[in-house]
Amino acid sequence: MARRRLLVHAQWNGLLAIPQDERTLIQHYTLSRDDMDLIAPKRLSQNRLGFAVQLCLIRHPGRTPDPDETLPAAFLAFIAGQVDALPEDYAAYHHRPQTRREHLADIMAAGGYHTFVRQTFRDLSDWLLAIAQVTRDPLALANILVDELRRRRVLLPPAAVLELIPAPGPRPG
Repeated sequence: MARRRLLVHAQWNGLLAIPQDERTLIQHYTLSRDDMDLIAPKRLSQNRLGFAVQLCLIRHPGRTPDPDETLPAAFLAFIAGQVDALPEDYAAYHHRPQTRREHLADIMAAGGYHTFVRQTFRDLSDWLLAIAQVTRDPLALANILVDELRRRRVLLPPAAVLELIPAPGPRPG
């Protein structure tokens, strides 16, 4: 029997989307002096921009950018303006996957971020169960879950995995 989905695909996409309005860009993506100190050693503008993009997206919405993902122009322009780069420089950042992986490792170490693992799944399932008994709105539950992952500095897994967390029944592994 098919399991009922918590949210439809479009709702998850909206929850995990990169904001594009100016107020939200400023709120989530203004780089601090500490951020700039991490970015400054990157000599090439494409690496400064790529590093900054990863840093910002790990913080909000809490995920890494997909290598094939087309990022919103307003987002790229906002970040590029802060790191002395052009939005077009981001296209060159994808030519060397090793650089992206090294930057991700540096960001995770500097910010205390972790990947989503089985124990995270178990902990969040237990934690969310009590909340789900009071909050019946699926979108509210999804927002609470994503906010908690951000608070714990855990990279967001795909929406298909997030769907399983509030579901009753057997847990993976």
